[in-house]
Amino acid sequence: MKTFFKKHKIKIITVAAAAVVLAVSFFVPSKKDTAPNPAPTVTAATVPSVSPSLAPTPIVTASAVPSAAPSLTPSPTPTPTAPPKEQTFTAPKQEKKSVCTLTVRCDEILKNIDKLNPEKRELVPENGIIYSGKAEINDGESVFDVLQREMRKNKIHMEFVNTPATNSAYVKGINNIYEFDCGGFSGWTYSVNGKTPNVGCSQCFVKYGDIVEWKYVCEITFDMGD
Repeated sequence: MKTFFKKHKIKIITVAAAAVVLAVSFFVPSKKDTAPNPAPTVTAATVPSVSPSLAPTPIVTASAVPSAAPSLTPSPTPTPTAPPKEQTFTAPKQEKKSVCTLTVRCDEILKNIDKLNPEKRELVPENGIIYSGKAEINDGESVFDVLQREMRKNKIHMEFVNTPATNSAYVKGINNIYEFDCGGFSGWTYSVNGKTPNVGCSQCFVKYGDIVEWKYVCEITFDMGD
């Protein structure tokens, strides 16, 4: 018997294992047998009604609900205000003034300073120019008129001899520098636009743009008239 068992040991074990597998499969229920029972059919009688109430909804009148809508009354349209007009101011038109150029100079004395009265040397400017500028002129004014007014306006000394009967004037001194202060033939003379007129200063009339120059000379070599 032992010899038979040893000889057929593997087969006996195989058969025994198969028997065990068959026994287990017999007693273990199949998936079909273990399927869950179908859910019980629920009838309409067993389910409580959840349908909405068929009772009529109460009608809410407009008076019951406070009005929240904005007023439909149109707001008044603002009237556009016109921008303020820019004010412009026009300067009054000024009439063109008639002017001339007036110069009073004594620079020739600087070249003859040894002839000048020593008491008058401090009266001579370093550049020899006593006055230079624009002078307004009125209609009918003479060279003498313009000189007299500008010297008075600028507080510059002037001395002259005026003879109304003959309408003649003679300038003796300007800025306290007189005739004969720098020699026996020295004195004041004038020119207009670079030329010496052949009439006296009170009879030579000034026009717009004229260049009038009064100059002290150390030697007068010609007749100056008035």
